[in-house]
Amino acid sequence: MGATEDNISDKGNKYELDLLKVLINSINDIYCVKDGEGRWLYANEEYLRLFELEGLDYKGKKESELAAYSDFYSDVFLTCELTDEQAWKKVEISRENEKIPLSKGGYRVFDVIKVPIFNDDGSRKNLFVIGRDITDLTKERNYITSITEVIPDPFFILDKDGYIIEFHNYGLRSGLFNVSDLIGKNIRSLLDKSIFNKFFEAFKQVSDNGGVHSIEFELKSVDGSEFYNAQVVRFEADKFLATIHDITKVVNAQYELEQFKETHLEILESLNDAVYILNKNNYFLYVNKAAEELYGYESGELIGKTPAFLSPEGMNDLDEIVDLLRKSYNGEPQFFEFYGLAKDGRVFPKEVSSSLVMYYGEKAVISVARDISLQKQAESELMQARDKALESDRLKTSFLAILTHELRTPLNAIIGFSEILSIEAKDEFTSHYSKIIYDKGLDLLNIINDTLQMALIDAGEVELRREAFMYSDFLDELNVVVETLDISDSVELKAVDIDNEVSIVSDKTKLNQIMLNLIRNAIKFTDEGIISYGIRMLDKKDLYFFVEDAGTGISEEALGFIFNAFRQVEETISRSHGGLGLGLTISKELVSLLGGELKVKSEINKGSLFYFQIPGVVISY
Repeated sequence: MGATEDNISDKGNKYELDLLKVLINSINDIYCVKDGEGRWLYANEEYLRLFELEGLDYKGKKESELAAYSDFYSDVFLTCELTDEQAWKKVEISRENEKIPLSKGGYRVFDVIKVPIFNDDGSRKNLFVIGRDITDLTKERNYITSITEVIPDPFFILDKDGYIIEFHNYGLRSGLFNVSDLIGKNIRSLLDKSIFNKFFEAFKQVSDNGGVHSIEFELKSVDGSEFYNAQVVRFEADKFLATIHDITKVVNAQYELEQFKETHLEILESLNDAVYILNKNNYFLYVNKAAEELYGYESGELIGKTPAFLSPEGMNDLDEIVDLLRKSYNGEPQFFEFYGLAKDGRVFPKEVSSSLVMYYGEKAVISVARDISLQKQAESELMQARDKALESDRLKTSFLAILTHELRTPLNAIIGFSEILSIEAKDEFTSHYSKIIYDKGLDLLNIINDTLQMALIDAGEVELRREAFMYSDFLDELNVVVETLDISDSVELKAVDIDNEVSIVSDKTKLNQIMLNLIRNAIKFTDEGIISYGIRMLDKKDLYFFVEDAGTGISEEALGFIFNAFRQVEETISRSHGGLGLGLTISKELVSLLGGELKVKSEINKGSLFYFQIPGVVISY
């Protein structure tokens, strides 16, 4: 979106925009103002006429874009864009003569002043370009030409007695002097006695010491005060040159700027947060009332001090604070904590944010601080509450582990004796019910084992015992247990091996437990078909462990929670499958401990594939 005059208002103070418009409308020379990116915001009619841009919507366009509208001035526009960049880099007012060719022939010479304006954070804001036509002056005598090229202002040439030999009125208001023809008049007759005395002293100074002598004076008019700056230089042995520069708008603008700054300081004074402004060397230039109240000092006791004055001994890294403030001064906003020491000895924590500002035309750092004692107290109370909760959770986990351990001892006896009773039973009734006791005892033991395993995982007490083993040996051991699992006649368990030798360095027991959990889960949800398990090759180089079934499958919604504790795909009260829903959760946690990630692929009525990779698996070719 193109820039408009409203952009200036967005980026700065509205009052500054009003002042800017007054300046623009009161200058007769060529005038243009651009934003920080070189887009034209305003140009007066003389500027547009010079470059033959009348009627063109120039606002928001850069010189390189305006070049497309004028074949004749395209090179001039591109050169202006380069000289604008040079003016920005100087970071101060620049002044040069520029020779502008005319499309109808000839040229015009302008004394061009470029004034870069920056935002408080140091970024570019606006560039003011003012050009005064000095073409005629360049054709006059060399001694006049050299002067007017440097100072294109109205000037007098006077003899040693103060009589005017020459007078050139370039832009001087007609009402300044009440004499229409000044040649031959004495300057004493034109000025009040106090002002003439200033000129007389200037003549004496340059006569005795040479150089240039500047004076400022004020004239009263019907419209109010007018302010001027005059510079006097010895021209020849018995002649003097005095330039007259109208600085009324500058003085008024400075006054308004001071008023504007005072308003900003009033705003700072009204804030509840403590505000400090520091110079490059970290000395306080200003503190607001909130800062005085926070520390108990008067502002006069703090101005000229550094943050070290407000720091309790040994509680702040002052070297780090200096480094953070340096970064702020260089345009990098900082946020940090600082322990403050009040006048009455009270120590308190505060959070501080610091950034770059312009303070009376100079770079400075503004720091805004807030007492966070209550916040720190609340954080401490939360930490204590968290510690209590963690301790409670640890005690709960410990109790659960003890409870499950104590339950397993009598349960193992029940399972053992029911198995013996089932084997040695002499009648079908006893054999049948002892078998039920045995099966349900195993189910209960699995639940207790899962509960204990989950408690250990939550407590972070699962220990890994890594060892080197061959996959074929691992599969043989796994098959021994798998063959004892209770499955229907319509389900087939199929172990998968590969031709190459595979060596593994991991926790064999945990890996075995993971695979058995996944296989039991597959059996639980498969009524018929093949359940395959083991390892498979991935991209002809990597192996992954897997369990794949032809069971009921898992819905897309259920895939989002199947690894959560106490969750099962079938959530009805009368679930057809037992268990607490911890098997997959434990498997996922154990895979994670081994350095891998358990994943699943599944579709309803098309079965499921659980698979994972772990480090330490090597194929031997």
